[in-house]
Amino acid sequence: MKHLFNYLPYIIIIGLQFVIPNYTVLVLSTILVGLVASFYMPNKSVFLKSFLLTFIVFIIVFFMYKSRVLYMGPVFNSFGLPDYSLYLIFPIFNALNVAILFLVGYKLGTMLSSITVKRTLEEV
Repeated sequence: MKHLFNYLPYIIIIGLQFVIPNYTVLVLSTILVGLVASFYMPNKSVFLKSFLLTFIVFIIVFFMYKSRVLYMGPVFNSFGLPDYSLYLIFPIFNALNVAILFLVGYKLGTMLSSITVKRTLEEV
């Protein structure tokens, strides 16, 4: 149960990618989840975990729905890239986007919590 609780923020941010169609709301909610997660999640390679989990999920999704990204095939071919690079480049960029946003929220939360602790200690 403890492991599920540690991976819950990652599950939430990946799930939000499929539920929220508005990009601005998606960015803000991903940062907010990272901010909340910073108060109870240990600081053990947060970026790497979120990147790898999101990358794995998006590779699976892009292989399942490859007909929705095939329109980009000629663009990649014009750059001299093979067709299979399409299925690696899109998940990499999506995973980087989610991991960076989550890390920003996480770092904001740790910064806010350290400021709060410092002020509380000064008042005592």
